[in-house]
Amino acid sequence: MANDRPPVVGTVGRSSGQIRLKVCDNTQQVTIQPQVEATTLPTATVYTDESDAYNRVPASGRGHQTVCHSLGEYARDADGDGFCEVHCNTMEGIWVGLRNFLRPLCRHIRVVIQSTLD
Repeated sequence: MANDRPPVVGTVGRSSGQIRLKVCDNTQQVTIQPQVEATTLPTATVYTDESDAYNRVPASGRGHQTVCHSLGEYARDADGDGFCEVHCNTMEGIWVGLRNFLRPLCRHIRVVIQSTLD
Protein backbone atom coordinates (compact mmCIF):
# COMPACT_ATOMS: atom_id res chain seq x y z
CA MET A 1 0.00 0.00 0.00
CA ALA A 2 2.75 2.43 0.94
CA ASN A 3 4.46 2.07 -2.44
CA ASP A 4 1.32 2.36 -4.60
CA ARG A 5 1.22 -1.40 -5.29
CA PRO A 6 -1.97 -2.61 -3.61
CA PRO A 7 -2.27 -6.41 -3.45
CA VAL A 8 -5.52 -7.72 -4.92
CA VAL A 9 -6.92 -11.12 -3.95
CA GLY A 10 -8.96 -12.65 -6.75
CA THR A 11 -11.02 -15.74 -7.48
CA VAL A 12 -12.97 -16.71 -10.58
CA GLY A 13 -15.39 -19.58 -11.02
CA ARG A 14 -14.59 -21.67 -14.06
CA SER A 15 -18.17 -22.91 -14.30
CA SER A 16 -20.06 -19.89 -12.94
CA GLY A 17 -17.84 -17.17 -14.42
CA GLN A 18 -18.26 -15.16 -11.21
CA ILE A 19 -15.30 -13.00 -10.24
CA ARG A 20 -14.38 -11.72 -6.78
CA LEU A 21 -11.60 -9.14 -6.38
CA LYS A 22 -10.58 -7.50 -3.12
CA VAL A 23 -7.76 -5.14 -2.22
CA CYS A 24 -5.96 -6.51 0.84
CA ASP A 25 -3.18 -5.43 3.18
CA ASN A 26 -0.57 -8.04 2.23
CA THR A 27 0.04 -11.34 0.46
CA GLN A 28 0.51 -13.51 3.54
CA GLN A 29 -1.34 -16.78 4.03
CA VAL A 30 -3.15 -15.42 7.08
CA THR A 31 -4.66 -12.72 4.85
CA ILE A 32 -5.34 -14.84 1.78
CA GLN A 33 -6.82 -17.98 3.38
CA PRO A 34 -9.98 -16.28 4.73
CA GLN A 35 -10.62 -14.83 1.26
CA VAL A 36 -10.25 -18.25 -0.35
CA GLU A 37 -12.74 -19.70 2.13
CA ALA A 38 -15.18 -16.80 1.76
CA THR A 39 -15.24 -16.87 -2.05
CA THR A 40 -15.20 -20.62 -2.77
CA LEU A 41 -17.48 -23.50 -1.98
CA PRO A 42 -16.14 -26.11 0.44
CA THR A 43 -16.37 -28.65 -2.41
CA ALA A 44 -14.36 -26.52 -4.87
CA THR A 45 -10.98 -27.35 -6.28
CA VAL A 46 -8.72 -24.32 -6.13
CA TYR A 47 -6.05 -23.99 -8.82
CA THR A 48 -3.08 -21.77 -7.97
CA ASP A 49 0.57 -21.21 -8.59
CA GLU A 50 3.17 -22.59 -6.18
CA SER A 51 3.08 -19.75 -3.65
CA ASP A 52 3.33 -20.82 0.00
CA ALA A 53 0.36 -18.55 0.74
CA TYR A 54 -1.93 -21.34 -0.53
CA ASN A 55 -0.49 -24.15 1.61
CA ARG A 56 -3.53 -24.27 3.93
CA VAL A 57 -6.15 -24.55 1.18
CA PRO A 58 -6.42 -28.36 1.59
CA ALA A 59 -6.91 -27.95 5.37
CA SER A 60 -10.17 -26.13 4.57
CA GLY A 61 -11.47 -29.26 2.83
CA ARG A 62 -11.11 -27.82 -0.66
CA GLY A 63 -9.21 -29.59 -3.37
CA HIS A 64 -5.96 -27.88 -4.35
CA GLN A 65 -3.93 -28.28 -7.52
CA THR A 66 -0.91 -26.16 -8.41
CA VAL A 67 1.31 -25.30 -11.33
CA CYS A 68 4.92 -24.38 -10.68
CA HIS A 69 5.72 -21.27 -12.71
CA SER A 70 9.27 -21.13 -11.34
CA LEU A 71 9.95 -24.47 -13.07
CA GLY A 72 8.38 -23.31 -16.33
CA GLU A 73 5.07 -25.11 -15.77
CA TYR A 74 1.99 -23.11 -16.75
CA ALA A 75 -0.59 -25.85 -17.36
CA ARG A 76 -0.79 -29.58 -16.64
CA ASP A 77 -2.93 -32.52 -17.72
CA ALA A 78 -3.24 -34.19 -14.31
CA ASP A 79 -5.60 -37.00 -15.31
CA GLY A 80 -4.21 -37.86 -18.76
CA ASP A 81 -7.34 -36.99 -20.73
CA GLY A 82 -5.51 -34.60 -23.08
CA PHE A 83 -6.99 -31.48 -21.43
CA CYS A 84 -4.80 -29.26 -19.22
CA GLU A 85 -7.21 -28.73 -16.34
CA VAL A 86 -4.55 -27.59 -13.87
CA HIS A 87 -3.77 -23.95 -14.66
CA CYS A 88 -4.44 -20.48 -13.34
CA ASN A 89 -4.54 -18.82 -16.77
CA THR A 90 -8.14 -17.61 -16.37
CA MET A 91 -7.27 -15.48 -13.34
CA GLU A 92 -3.98 -14.34 -14.88
CA GLY A 93 -5.90 -13.04 -17.90
CA ILE A 94 -8.22 -11.12 -15.59
CA TRP A 95 -5.18 -9.52 -13.92
CA VAL A 96 -4.07 -8.12 -17.28
CA GLY A 97 -7.43 -6.39 -17.74
CA LEU A 98 -7.48 -5.14 -14.16
CA ARG A 99 -3.94 -3.79 -14.38
CA ASN A 100 -4.69 -1.99 -17.66
CA PHE A 101 -7.90 -0.52 -16.21
CA LEU A 102 -6.19 0.70 -13.05
CA ARG A 103 -2.93 1.84 -14.66
CA PRO A 104 -4.00 5.51 -14.80
CA LEU A 105 -4.87 5.36 -11.08
CA CYS A 106 -1.97 3.32 -9.67
CA ARG A 107 1.54 2.92 -11.00
CA HIS A 108 1.70 -0.81 -10.19
CA ILE A 109 -0.78 -3.51 -9.33
CA ARG A 110 0.63 -6.60 -7.65
CA VAL A 111 -1.20 -9.88 -8.25
CA VAL A 112 -1.92 -11.81 -5.07
CA ILE A 113 -4.10 -14.81 -5.84
CA GLN A 114 -3.89 -16.29 -9.28
CA SER A 115 -6.47 -18.94 -8.72
CA THR A 116 -9.36 -20.40 -10.56
CA LEU A 117 -11.91 -22.65 -9.02
CA ASP A 118 -14.88 -24.78 -9.94
